[in-house]
Amino acid sequence: MLTEQKVKLETLDLEVSVKKMPIGKYAEVFNILEELPNQLNQLDGINNENLLRVLPKIVSKSLPEVLKVLSLATDLEIEKVQQLGLDEVVDLFATVLEV
Repeated sequence: MLTEQKVKLETLDLEVSVKKMPIGKYAEVFNILEELPNQLNQLDGINNENLLRVLPKIVSKSLPEVLKVLSLATDLEIEKVQQLGLDEVVDLFATVLEV
């Protein structure tokens, strides 16, 4: 099992270490993520036409939670996390889940 992994963030010209978190931080992360399934449930059985209509609303509602999780997991200030590109957010989030 990984205990640390580095992720290069081109936007910030920075390499961030994602480390295994203490149990207290996991509790915070789980509390933050608790709302995401409610928002993602809106995607069940949706067709492509309706997906384009509701996706911006889902992203805008869930983005604050995702940014908080990334900030907690990396110790980056939330303002820095907000500057990242979508590809970096996805890579960083995947790494957080992996570690």
